[in-house]
Amino acid sequence: MKRIAVLIFAVISMILFVGCDSSDSTVVDRIIIYTEPATTTEPVGINYIINRNTGKFHYPDCSSVDQMAEHNKKKYTGDRDDLISQGYEPCKRCDP
Repeated sequence: MKRIAVLIFAVISMILFVGCDSSDSTVVDRIIIYTEPATTTEPVGINYIINRNTGKFHYPDCSSVDQMAEHNKKKYTGDRDDLISQGYEPCKRCDP
């Protein structure tokens, strides 16, 4: 569930602000929607661990990551499809 929430947060690109156009009660209130780009300091994407030896990628909490030699581990933050297009394969245990 945590991974889905991070992905949804990353996809949102606008924050809406709603306010009334007039403080005069005799005028029919009009609602104006203002938009501003959402800003975030968090990297967009999901964290993965790539095994340089096998060419497979895993979620960081996958049990396969614990079995990897440290020199074979490479951290990656980004899109799953980008990893696949680079020739990496998803782990069969954690199914990222």
